[in-house]
Amino acid sequence: MNVLKGKLKLPKNFGYTVKVIFNVWRSRGLPLEPPDIKWVIEYLKLAERLKKGEKITLENEMSETFSEDELRVVEKLLFNRRSIRQWKRKQVPNSLIMKLLYAGLMTPRGCNFPSIRFLV
Repeated sequence: MNVLKGKLKLPKNFGYTVKVIFNVWRSRGLPLEPPDIKWVIEYLKLAERLKKGEKITLENEMSETFSEDELRVVEKLLFNRRSIRQWKRKQVPNSLIMKLLYAGLMTPRGCNFPSIRFLV
């Protein structure tokens, strides 16, 4: 984002590694339809436009930063986490299970790998 905003200079090798890996992908005849590969193709197009000096804008806006109250909740969740060694024999409502599964699906994954699978 800092490159797009003009705060940082575009690196000379911008997009090079992605291009090399994508060319290997293509040379092996792997599919070009998966969403992650389509994203790579778009990324490479944007990288080329930036190298040419074109001004570009992204369709997806960055999410808003946390408010102070939200940040306190995040910090509480991160710093006060505990491991549970003994479980109570208490029924967990299906609605809570569904919320937890959805939260797990929304977590970031490296390289935009597909969703993980859950066994409940």
